[in-house]
Amino acid sequence: MSEEQGVHKKNTSVLSKWKTKIPSIDLALQNYQFNYIKELGYEVYEDTAYLRLPTSIAEIHFICCGAEIEKKSTTHTLRLKSLGCICLIFDKSIQGLSKNEATLEYKGKEIKGKVVENIITFDLRVESNDS
Repeated sequence: MSEEQGVHKKNTSVLSKWKTKIPSIDLALQNYQFNYIKELGYEVYEDTAYLRLPTSIAEIHFICCGAEIEKKSTTHTLRLKSLGCICLIFDKSIQGLSKNEATLEYKGKEIKGKVVENIITFDLRVESNDS
């Protein structure tokens, strides 16, 4: 298809909206689109970050959307491939976890996790808006 039809053309007005308007959890669950979005030339997060979890949940099994994870005891190395937010989905409720207990160190800044039932989200866009 030609660029005039707009199928593969980068639209900068849409870019700013999806980077700032999409709720964290929705964006995190779209991370499977990473390679496609990157190929289109949009800004993505591809880097290393360090995840710290409290010992109370360190042994609970979880999956990570938006990063490959190297699990250790309480600090994990993440290889980010994210559209702007990563999420951890646990197989048990972690509702009692305080928002200050799960943190992500990214580019020298600490990002606090948002906990909802058995999910923690870390919004990398907060980091980019602070700069």
